[in-house]
Amino acid sequence: MMTVRKLLLACATIALVACQQPTYRPVEIAQNDICFRCKAPIVEKQYAAEFATKDGFVRKFDDIACMADYAQNKMKKENIGAFYVVDYATKEWLPAEQAAFVKSEQFKTPQNGGILAFKDKNQAEKLAAQYQAKLLAFGDIVK
Repeated sequence: MMTVRKLLLACATIALVACQQPTYRPVEIAQNDICFRCKAPIVEKQYAAEFATKDGFVRKFDDIACMADYAQNKMKKENIGAFYVVDYATKEWLPAEQAAFVKSEQFKTPQNGGILAFKDKNQAEKLAAQYQAKLLAFGDIVK
């Protein structure tokens, strides 16, 4: 009788864990990481981006534009669990939906996407005004 209870408890625990929402976290750039789209080395973290798929894989990119292109043209959006970008000012990861983006041809990013991400929207607005650049939200980048 005790083993039946243990079995039921184990099954209930497995069912509970299976129903929980997965948690996603950004994965730091390692020394030998390359862009998933263009295969260039990721050497300047301030331009990096990545997304985590719902099946647990993280795709890293050397340029926000590389991530946007790959996500829009090679992936089904419903298969992506979370997007992350690096704040240009602090070089810290943040969820892409929380970032303000500035796009200008004057910004020399690794693949010439010209997109910078900022946690601080005021900072992004000032930079956009300084360079006569476009201020964008994440929905403008990955549609």
